[in-house]
Amino acid sequence: MVKFGYITLNVEEERLPEVRDWYLDLVGLSVVWQSRSFCMLVGEGSSRLGLHAGTPLDHPERVQLHFEVPNVDGYYDELLGEGEDFLRPPQDTSWGYRTAALQDPVGHVVEFYTPLEEDEDTA
Repeated sequence: MVKFGYITLNVEEERLPEVRDWYLDLVGLSVVWQSRSFCMLVGEGSSRLGLHAGTPLDHPERVQLHFEVPNVDGYYDELLGEGEDFLRPPQDTSWGYRTAALQDPVGHVVEFYTPLEEDEDTA
């Protein structure tokens, strides 16, 4: 079996610092390594996100990145208070998560989620 390493998003070179800073400040990722044309970001766990200077997608909204947070409602309120515009406020899904979504500065969909607690009677 292979080990999944990371995903890379292509971003116009002049926008790379803006997008990097958005993921650092808003999402809470950290820089592992960077150069003028590439930046590797990491959060908790082993998942990584690469940002590469290159031709962006024609439809960046087709890319969805999902980040688990302890309390999606609290995170939503905090970011809304900082002026972030959301595509979708927090809502429960039929697959067991509470989610809220917005877009990064270049249009990729970023979804924050918190697993819903199982009802002890149904667990």
